[in-house]
Amino acid sequence: MDNSPYVRSVLKALHILDIFGFDDPLGEGFSLSELSRRTGIAPNTLCKILKTLVRAEYLTQDSLHRYHASHKTCMIQMVTAPHADLPDQIMQIIRAKSRLLAAPIYFTTLSFGERKMVLQTSDSARQGDIVRFDAKSGDFIYTKPTGRILVSYANSGQLNDILGRWGFPEERWDSIRSLPELVQAREAIRQQGFCVLHEANDVLAAAVPIKVERCNFLGALGAARPGQAGRQQEAAFLVEQLRDCAGQIAAVLSS
Repeated sequence: MDNSPYVRSVLKALHILDIFGFDDPLGEGFSLSELSRRTGIAPNTLCKILKTLVRAEYLTQDSLHRYHASHKTCMIQMVTAPHADLPDQIMQIIRAKSRLLAAPIYFTTLSFGERKMVLQTSDSARQGDIVRFDAKSGDFIYTKPTGRILVSYANSGQLNDILGRWGFPEERWDSIRSLPELVQAREAIRQQGFCVLHEANDVLAAAVPIKVERCNFLGALGAARPGQAGRQQEAAFLVEQLRDCAGQIAAVLSS
């Protein structure tokens, strides 16, 4: 890829817009210092880029000097969807499966080396309703089944972004400290086509990939529910249901 200053500047601007698109569901905005920490861009350089984005009306700045996505940016997100009802279709698919499993479901994707939450449902007590998630939870991409799926199915460029941001997994994933070890772990997940983890408090967590070649989309669909370690039937059932849900989502995205 061209690594000229112009290309790097465009990538920095896109990274900033990516943060506003995925990581600010409550519209709280970000300060200059917060964005600098998240992007790794020096404050002086970042300030110039932000001023340009404000002037172009992709961002706004409030009286407290916090930056927000503009109405223009929100409108672009709405009108560029292939079908106006696409988000609703996916929500209905995920909600129905969440109710069936009586468990929360997580729909994630990969962007600039980060695991981004697209949608998640609440717990079974709320009948699988779509909820607003805490985008600032800071979950590492290596610790959750959805994250490990994204790492395992990432292409070379995406993997470089992940390693550049997070380094090797180390204690976050089977003490992986080298590229050959990571390649081996990725291949193991790709061969089985899913990832299952037994988390604290007897929680069984699983995830499967969602790949759509037509629009070059990579996602991971995960769920978590009570389950005892060693109960292979529980894990197999959860994976089967997630694969069914992922197939429905992929069909919608391909249409």
